[in-house]
Amino acid sequence: MLSATIRATAPAYEPESLKHLAVVMDVDGEAVRTLAQQLAGRLGAQVTALCVVPPAPVGSLAQAEVRYDLVEAEARDQRSRAQAAAEAFDRALTEAGVVIDPRIVCREDAECDAPLLDVARLSDLILIQQPEPGNARPSDAHLEEVLLQSGRPCLIVPYTGTAQVPFRNVTVAWDGSRSAARTLGDALPFLRTAARVEVVEVATGFVPDGAARGARLIAHLEAHGVAACHRTLVSSLPFAQAILSHMADEGSDLLVMGAYGHSRLREALLGGASRDMLGCMTVPVLMAH
Repeated sequence: MLSATIRATAPAYEPESLKHLAVVMDVDGEAVRTLAQQLAGRLGAQVTALCVVPPAPVGSLAQAEVRYDLVEAEARDQRSRAQAAAEAFDRALTEAGVVIDPRIVCREDAECDAPLLDVARLSDLILIQQPEPGNARPSDAHLEEVLLQSGRPCLIVPYTGTAQVPFRNVTVAWDGSRSAARTLGDALPFLRTAARVEVVEVATGFVPDGAARGARLIAHLEAHGVAACHRTLVSSLPFAQAILSHMADEGSDLLVMGAYGHSRLREALLGGASRDMLGCMTVPVLMAH
């Protein structure tokens, strides 16, 4: 059930540019590379590509028959494949006129996480591919850490489908939280170039102040050159199912939502709603924490 639709018309504007993209990639996984090339070419942005090397296939250290020479050979092969993938991406972007700095990242290296986060924190946007069930990729191990600890917005690209830029029909999931507010600000470059922007609040029942709250939000976006509408989506479904079903009905091609998480000791852990979304997303999702 939908209620309280509010519309505004934005004035003419010049779209804001994203100057530096960080792409976390694997040996395979074409989706994120394809979208990164499209986006960088359209924006005229430079790219830092981080190709993640798979961990060496070492079993338990208690095993007496470990052939370390074979392990080392496999590690060299994995690094070689990662280097080849990075060089191929380098050639593709260079031919498209995009400035790129390809790098190799090894999860087993004690220095791995810090350099990756250093690069991520000095970018305007991080692109990384959605984990694929039954086909684990090395970059999967970095997703939560980059999302929750980089301090930068992340564009998660579905492993299936063919996402295209510019995004024309954008859905913003809004709940008034700090993460949602942060992501809304980070999403402005995409919102300004969209033909349609809809802000959706998911609720389990009638929201008494929904219309007034929506009007304030629409006025805020209008001040930033974004024409938008606001809707309250009343649903008994879990958040991810409710919002994705609504987006499918509306033909949305990008979801903007806050990334919710917390720390347990030194681990960064995504909250349930964010994790559910990453598991069932069908369009690119822009998240920030």
